[in-house]
Amino acid sequence: MKKVSILSVAICLALGYQCVIGQLTVGATLFEGGLKAFNEGRYQEAERLFRLVIVEVEKVAKEGNSLAPGLMTDTLNALAGALHGQGKFTEAEQITLKVIKILETEHIESNSDFSQTSKALNNLGLLYVEQKKFKEADETHRKAIQLREKYDPPPRRNLAISLVNLGKVYYDQAKYLEAEPFFRQAQEIFLAIDPDDATYEDIDTMLMTSNNLALIAVRRGLYKEAENRYLLVIRATELRKGKYHPDLVVYLNNYAELLRKTKRVAAAKRIEARASQLAKQN
Repeated sequence: MKKVSILSVAICLALGYQCVIGQLTVGATLFEGGLKAFNEGRYQEAERLFRLVIVEVEKVAKEGNSLAPGLMTDTLNALAGALHGQGKFTEAEQITLKVIKILETEHIESNSDFSQTSKALNNLGLLYVEQKKFKEADETHRKAIQLREKYDPPPRRNLAISLVNLGKVYYDQAKYLEAEPFFRQAQEIFLAIDPDDATYEDIDTMLMTSNNLALIAVRRGLYKEAENRYLLVIRATELRKGKYHPDLVVYLNNYAELLRKTKRVAAAKRIEARASQLAKQN
């Protein structure tokens, strides 16, 4: 769900900078390099490049460029993502709070502005979870949900992502029954999306949500429901990404745990061996 937010943030930033390349050529080039490094998992290099972009944005801000505030929030979001990728959660939190402050002080006129605010709130909530600040995470994700309930256009995929993230806040505190409704609401949104309109990220997040519901089913002793969900997620991932994709590792290990709980140890060992081999290959 962090990767989607981060991936969600990264996609948004790339589009934003394509619009201003002519007005901030050096910054745009640096940003594209940072984005490439980020997507390849080279977070230290991404951080270095995004910090250089900030210097360029500060220059155009002093010149009175009206695009400067938007450029700054995009760049700070990117920098926070790079810091998040390095596990620098406190520093990323402070930068994300700065983004929210900029957005709140600027004159908000459109749904797009509210969308940027909700994305920043979503990212901040994820950072709070990383630091086990569950009360702050709960409050922050709920603020994002309030905005997305009002402004997220159909098919409301961003609202679904926030619901998944809020559900995880409760799951991580072992409040499984409280987490479940949020996952189910998110699943309903994704299932309502026309298959022709579903993005790659939509399907990935829907599979993750089904995996989360399977975990809760296990906690509730609903083993048959959990098994059906795990098998669906594994088969769908194999069909979409192949039988050797690293995304399968988590799903296979979760399924193996269920097999052990239901006394099918030999089958569990086979699944665990496959997951271990995939992890080594990737």
